[in-house]
Amino acid sequence: MNPNAEMMGRLIRLVEKGERAQRQSVDDFDWLQKHGIPFWLPNRLAGWVVSQFLHGERATAEMCTLVAPRLNNSAASAFLNTQHLDEIRHAAIYERYLDKIGGLRPAPNYLASGYQAAREWNGPLEGILLAYHVLLEGESLILQHDVARWLPCPLFNQIAAVIARDEARHIAFGKLWLGQVLPELNADQHAMIHCWLKGLWFDTVGSMISRLKPFDFVNGAKPWGQWLDENWTVREREMASVGLIIDGKAAQSVAA
Repeated sequence: MNPNAEMMGRLIRLVEKGERAQRQSVDDFDWLQKHGIPFWLPNRLAGWVVSQFLHGERATAEMCTLVAPRLNNSAASAFLNTQHLDEIRHAAIYERYLDKIGGLRPAPNYLASGYQAAREWNGPLEGILLAYHVLLEGESLILQHDVARWLPCPLFNQIAAVIARDEARHIAFGKLWLGQVLPELNADQHAMIHCWLKGLWFDTVGSMISRLKPFDFVNGAKPWGQWLDENWTVREREMASVGLIIDGKAAQSVAA
């Protein structure tokens, strides 16, 4: 596609912000301070949750290297290159934090399978961008906020705040780019993407949320199944806002 001048200007500004963000360093934090995990929260649980953030950063970094060469736009490709550097830096920051609370824990099978499914998606490229820039990045911001409520560690909160600024920029790029390219797809392609993303979201996010034991307490004891249904409706609204055409049944949910 050939974006207009305004679109290119916005993309270039995002690239410039991404380049400036590379001044951040894993050494910018005070790693000599003790972690602030409360006595009632096992390090094992805290470490498992933070480890999943790290695995997400690495998976997103890989996505950037796969997608950037396929975008027919130099500014968009350049942005994904800066995002790749962001994700590598974030992973290094999380890894340093995990060293203080017992080390990295492996990704559970359902999460690893979700990342693999995203990498192997052979449908329209826009599906991968929606998966990472609207669903997973957005979900990561929400989960970081929730985790910070039951993991009141000053060091973790400092880390999360820095990473959240970068992720907000990644989401802004996704919405900007997808708003331009999704209208070029036909209805069948939109339906294919929507169906795939719904399965991916419930299989990965749903499985992860159901295993976060403090989550029901933090969210007022709301059943996790109800939480998933409500939040999937929100995700559909977000996807519709960037131009994904939702099928008739989902469109009614979005409009509700």
